Amino acid sequence: MFFIGTLAGCEAASEGRQVRSGNAAAVGLGLLCFILLAVIVGLSIKHNAEIQQIQNSYTNITLERDQLQTSYTNITLERDQLQTSYTNITLERDQLQTSYTNITLERDQLQTSYTNITLERDQLQTSYDNLTLERDGLQNIFCPPGWKKFMSSCYYISINMQTWDQSRMDCRGKGRGADLVIINSREEQEFIKRQGKGVWIGLTDAEEEGVWKWVDGSPLTTRFWMAGEPNSFARAEDCVFSKVGTFTLQTWLDMPCCAENIWICEATLSSS
Repeated sequence: MFFIGTLAGCEAASEGRQVRSGNAAAVGLGLLCFILLAVIVGLSIKHNAEIQQIQNSYTNITLERDQLQTSYTNITLERDQLQTSYTNITLERDQLQTSYTNITLERDQLQTSYTNITLERDQLQTSYDNLTLERDGLQNIFCPPGWKKFMSSCYYISINMQTWDQSRMDCRGKGRGADLVIINSREEQEFIKRQGKGVWIGLTDAEEEGVWKWVDGSPLTTRFWMAGEPNSFARAEDCVFSKVGTFTLQTWLDMPCCAENIWICEATLSSS
């Protein structure tokens, strides 16, 4: 009986130890599970942080890539524009070079033409001078000694001074139809002016005041009056004097016929 009781006590003690052992195992297992869960949670948090970091890095890299792509596109566009500009400038340069070459050629041709024309001009001037000398030599043959030839007339310039009427008388006394000079053209006025002397000319209004006529009775048509002339001062200036020293062809002024001056005669060119 005692033995049976003892066995029962042993079994109870054994069950107690088993219960305590099971509780300890459960606690250990729970603790292990908690630790494992904490590790898992920690790893999960770390993993999520790494994923977020990687995601951020990816986003930044993607943004940089897009910016680089945009920069690349812009640079490529600029390069193409520069290439186009370079091509255009090169074309313009070539066109300018061609134009420069053409202009240089034209200039050289013009220079050659100018040189040739200058040479021809000089040759023609020489020929003209020679012909002028020959003409003057031939023309002087037909004018009396002491007379000068111009166009179809001979001219004589006096060396002394007389009144207008005395001067005309001297001219008419020289024969050949001579008289005080009648100026019919600008060229003849230039010839008279070139003689460098102030002279009586064959123009007067002695017959009718203000009506100027040449000594052959022809009316005045070509005029070379000085400024303010004729002024017929005191109505006593009826004869015309061609003054020396003016810068223009306007050399005529009216003077009293009694004044004494050098005179110039004109005669028709002789054919013998």
